[in-house]
Amino acid sequence: MTVRRLRRASARSTTTASGRVAQWLAVIVVAAVGACGTGCATAPAYRPVGPPMIDAVFEGGVGVHGIAGAEYGGGGAALWTTGQLTRDVALIARAHVADGVRWDGTASTLQWGASGGFRGTYVLRPSLLVGGDVSVDYLQLSTSDGTLQQFASGIAAFPVAEEALPGLWVYVQPAIGAGFRFGDVDVPFGGFTEMPIGIAWRALPWLLVVGEGGLSLPFSGGYLGVGAALRL
Repeated sequence: MTVRRLRRASARSTTTASGRVAQWLAVIVVAAVGACGTGCATAPAYRPVGPPMIDAVFEGGVGVHGIAGAEYGGGGAALWTTGQLTRDVALIARAHVADGVRWDGTASTLQWGASGGFRGTYVLRPSLLVGGDVSVDYLQLSTSDGTLQQFASGIAAFPVAEEALPGLWVYVQPAIGAGFRFGDVDVPFGGFTEMPIGIAWRALPWLLVVGEGGLSLPFSGGYLGVGAALRL
């Protein structure tokens, strides 16, 4: 009887894990479709809300990403940090740079920026975390013809992460923002949405490995990125 019960419990556990993976695959597909229809990410977000920090109070990471679109291709890099103020509240910051070149070689665009703000985290259950981010972002774009554009934005994000398999978390970070474009422009104000989606793996208690995808401004293309972070 004991052996049968263990086998049944193991089967239920496997089914539950498989169900979670299937659910998150569906979420990723829906998120990707929604992102294509509603907006784009200015850079990889990284900094997933899960796995939880547990006893760590600081996270510092670096990531690289490639960009490909109908007219542009390129790549970039990002740095991010998270510092716990309390168990549920953290300071967050990010810096990023990306360079895109038209496939025909006639023009290029360089973007760089940085953001900072706060994150609150709530544990719905040990394997499901939700959060809320509020941050201010600065972005600068320069093109090969000498055009320079500068943007300042306020962004609110709503990250969600669930443990699909032991140590492996799937996350989405939908965000909305409102920005101001500096200079003499016809439309100085604008809004945008972001929907980065990814996977975070706690490879070691102090090491996080992240893979992420989404859409990229201003290259009107998709990006795929990988990164790693230390937790102390």
